Formats: sequence, C-alpha cells, structure tokens
Amino acid sequence: MDYDKIFSTVKTYADTLINDGTDTYGDIHTPMFCFHLDVKSHKPPHRDYNPMCVSFDASFQSRCANMDYENDNFRMLNKLTELTGDKTYADAADAYMTYFMEHCVSPTTGLFGWGEHIYYNVFSDDFNYRGHDGHEFEGYLTVWDDLWRINPAAVQREIEAIWEYHIHDPVNLNFDRHAHWIDGHNDGVGFINHGMNYVYCFAFLHKVTGNPEYLDWAVRLTKSRYDARDEKGMAPACVVRDARGNHSTEYICSYAQGGGADFLTFAYRESPHPFLLQAAEDYLKASFAYGLDDVLKSSRETDAEDDGGCLYYFTQGLLNVYEANGNSWALDKAKEITSLAPKYFFKGGEDWGANESGFCGQIIQDCVRLHRLTGEQIWLDIAAQKAQYAYDNLFKGDLFTYTSEGMVSDRYCARGDAPLGYGFILLAERLKEI
Repeated sequence: MDYDKIFSTVKTYADTLINDGTDTYGDIHTPMFCFHLDVKSHKPPHRDYNPMCVSFDASFQSRCANMDYENDNFRMLNKLTELTGDKTYADAADAYMTYFMEHCVSPTTGLFGWGEHIYYNVFSDDFNYRGHDGHEFEGYLTVWDDLWRINPAAVQREIEAIWEYHIHDPVNLNFDRHAHWIDGHNDGVGFINHGMNYVYCFAFLHKVTGNPEYLDWAVRLTKSRYDARDEKGMAPACVVRDARGNHSTEYICSYAQGGGADFLTFAYRESPHPFLLQAAEDYLKASFAYGLDDVLKSSRETDAEDDGGCLYYFTQGLLNVYEANGNSWALDKAKEITSLAPKYFFKGGEDWGANESGFCGQIIQDCVRLHRLTGEQIWLDIAAQKAQYAYDNLFKGDLFTYTSEGMVSDRYCARGDAPLGYGFILLAERLKEI
C-alpha cells in the first residue's frame, strides 16, 4: 500500500469525522465526535451490539460521546494539520477538547465525565451511567499536553481529584479504579494498570507546574505496589477493600503488571525520576519471565494464526525503556513481538475477536516506531501489509469499522478505530519522509 493511498484513506476518515461525525443531535449541538457511527448513514446507531461486555446496556454507548477514547483521533488530526498546513483538523480536535472541559466536568468533584462508566448522551444532552456511575480511565494514553494548553485549570483539578477520590488509603496508598463522578466515593477495587495511569497523570502535572508534591505522589504510589512484589517479582494486580476496610490481594497476572509498566515508562518521560523507569523495567522482565515468554514461544512455534494478541499491549513500554536507557533486551522483545504480526491476520467470522481494529492500529504504530529506531525495512513492510489489510476489511463508508466477537460490525467505534487512524497517518508521514 503506497503513500498516496494511505494518506487519502486517513484524510477521508478525518474529513468524515469532522463533517458527519460531530454531535448535531438533541437540543444542544456540540463539536464532540459521536462514539459510534453507522458506516452507511454516518449517524449514531439506535442500539449497541455489546462490543466488549455483554452487560452493557443496549443504548449505553451507541448514542454518546466519550473523550477518553478520542486521544488517538486528536493525535491523528494534529498530525494531519502538521503535514498539510490545513488548520481545519487541529481546530476540530481543539474544539472538542475545549467544549468537553467546559461542559463535561463534575461541578462537585472536578472529575471529567469520561471513561468506562460515564458517557455524554448526544440526544438527551446529559450523561449516561453504567454500574459505578463514574470516573474510570481506560488504557489509553491521554493527550495531557494538548488539554493543558487549552484549559490548565480543568486539567489540574481533574488530576488532583484523582488523588483525592481514587486514592482512598493515604497510608498504604491503596486505590480504586472507580470514583463516583458526583461525590467521589469508590468501592475499593484497584488494578495496578489503573494505578500506574494515575502515576503518569501525577508525573505530567509535576512537569507542567514544577510542584514537587505531584512527583511525590507519583513515586509513593509506584512504591506502594513495587514493595509488595512476590518472590517472582510480580506485583499485586488487584488490591480489594472489604466492607470492614481491610485490604487483600486478589490475584497476580502479567497483563495488568505489563500495562502498569507501560504507564510508568510514559510517567518517566514526563518527569524522569529513576525509580519510575526501574520499576517499569523490573515489571516487564518479570512479566515475560513468568508467563509472556511462554506466549511468545507458542506463537513462534505454531503454524496457526498468532494467538498472542495481548503481547501488543507491551511494545510501547518496551520501546520506551530502550529509548530511555538503551536496554537491548527491551528492543529485542519489542522486535520479537512485532515480528509475529504477519501471522496475526483477522479472517472474519468466528476468527474475529473484539477490538481487532485496535490491535491492527497498534501494530502499525509500533512498526513505524521500530523503523524510526532501527531503519530496518521489515517494519515498514509489516506496517504496509497491515494497512492494506485494514483498508480491505475495515474501511467502509469512509470510516474505519469496529469488530466484535465473531463479526465485523456495521459501525465505526472510537474505541478501536482511533488507533487505526493514528497508525495510518504515522505510516503516511514515515513514507513521505523516506
């Protein structure tokens, strides 16, 4: 797939989001993009198809907007402006972020109305809640620099509210992945990947304010889980508070620890405290030694389609470690994972899993980054191969389309399709450069 085709595809996608995908529904029209769009009508569908969880309410997401899932779309739009000189794209991203931080923030806690459990309903002009009625980050890297440029007061209040309402144990720094949007209460269930996302937020706030208290929050929260590692170097993936206020470790798993390590490496980028990087590197090594190396081995040795999709969650952290300290182990692991990507083709029907579009987008992004780091042609070849496959199977009605279990959907969904858009523009940029 050549530069012209890749660029025209992502430009068409961006133009469709801007021209057809914004909230023109209900009494209040906003510049926010709709989370779901039917690929034929370019309008929000009437019902969800339960893409990730069978417990989703039938209309919970389908008629909503949610900025937590738009980060890669914002990156894509800003990159389009950078490459074309057309401010239409960056202005659309800024308009969304500006409106959101003025109108979608809790007046009582300061928490943003985004994440897994709260969405802005574009038809009723209020908020849909599910389950915990509140604030929970998903595993996406927030564009804090852009948000800070637009509204630093709202960003500071949001991140300080994370400390106030998600960190419920000031002594041992146990935390909850949830916090009620209105009053901040939580139920005391804290996964390490969520906690290390908070570390990333605190490290960012330290960078832009210079206030040492925020870096202290980041280091102390990291240490609270790092010091609780078992003899294998695995940290508690989840700590739960019971009705009496007692805390217990639920289980240990490589995925949660590796996801936490990714956020720690990004935290180190914001505020380069050596402990943040050391903890991330130790977590990654333990995750591979006690589980993920077996997944890699299985993927290498079987002729079947790669079953190691979870591995692609780790490549960003590995590459961040390599860029920070030159650790060749981290680069080799990232290359080993990504070299398996040609096997990871999605055949449709029963072979499709949820969020395959997101995996495909992440692979393209990783390949472009590996080419920048190594200059090895194989990574551009894999990226182009994946882009061609995405174009053939996931680009319909001028939008990328989402996947659910056993099916390619008939709709765009920001959860998985934003990473594809960003992957396409990064690949176009790299091809233009060389």
